[in-house]
Amino acid sequence: MLNTSHKRNWLIKGGLGTVLLGFGICAIVEIGILKYNGMETLQWVTLGTLSLVVFMVGLFLLFGSFQEKISYLKKQGKL
Repeated sequence: MLNTSHKRNWLIKGGLGTVLLGFGICAIVEIGILKYNGMETLQWVTLGTLSLVVFMVGLFLLFGSFQEKISYLKKQGKL
């Protein structure tokens, strides 16, 4: 049961983390382009901050998935 839980968490966190990480990077780049095209300061600062938050959440989930994978492999006796 515990092994299945670690594997499920590993797969969910890994997939979601990868999606959010990629989306965050794309949003950061897009906000940078909009900044240089004349977007108002308050708008690009707000959107840039939100983009960084999405990026960091994705990174956090991705590292969490690595931790789950290590726990899963330890329970399997492969590590």
